[in-house]
Amino acid sequence: MPQPALPLAVLTRPEGRNESIARALEAEGLAAIIAPALVLRPLDEPAPAPAGYDLVVFVSRQAADQYFAQHADAWPAATFAAAVGQATARALRRRVPADRILAPPADSAQDSEALMALLDARGLRPACALILRGQRGREWLATQLERRGCQVRRHALYGRDAVRWTPAQCQAALGARPCILLVSSLEGLEAIAASFQTHGQGWPSHLRVVTIHARIARRLQCLIDADSPGPGHRRAPDIKICAPDEQAIFQAILAASRSRC
Repeated sequence: MPQPALPLAVLTRPEGRNESIARALEAEGLAAIIAPALVLRPLDEPAPAPAGYDLVVFVSRQAADQYFAQHADAWPAATFAAAVGQATARALRRRVPADRILAPPADSAQDSEALMALLDARGLRPACALILRGQRGREWLATQLERRGCQVRRHALYGRDAVRWTPAQCQAALGARPCILLVSSLEGLEAIAASFQTHGQGWPSHLRVVTIHARIARRLQCLIDADSPGPGHRRAPDIKICAPDEQAIFQAILAASRSRC
């Protein structure tokens, strides 16, 4: 007699970012597989030192880790270090004095818009800013700073390369009931979609998605709509948006696994 399909969490953040969540989920009796959608690749070009900038923006923990691997000197007193979210801010606290760190509060959105709102609320108008990011990234924050008269330098610390899942990984996601898919970036989402397409598969029919921003949720719906044969066949996946920290992600995945299929 065939075994019934079971819930499965598919954890797609880059290597090294999934293991603690997987262990916590397995302790709750939920199956989880680690299937990164992207691999992060350090770039060789040396990053500018922070001195001389009014503001240095770190777009991710990866940016913070790689930057401080190059720059271990004391942080300059005249420079603010800004993060787009609390997870990145925590990484900065190991290197930057607390009064020099700017980040949106935990109870607000964790994105560039929230950081810009914080700068405006504090009346900060940097004359010169450095944005540390991946090879590709949103231009919104840089554009907003430039419109306010700031000279902005963008520096890429790492590249993101798509990972193509194996047929077995795709089949595991497709066979789960439900498949709880963790998606933490737009590039990761595109890579996941490409993996299903490469193997001639559509999206899982019993799909639950946990993500960290409404932009990702909107793009997912567009991809599902494009993959549907017609308007009458379109479906809205069950999407939970949570804060980008380990505990919030864990709780969101757990809740999604317990929702009815």
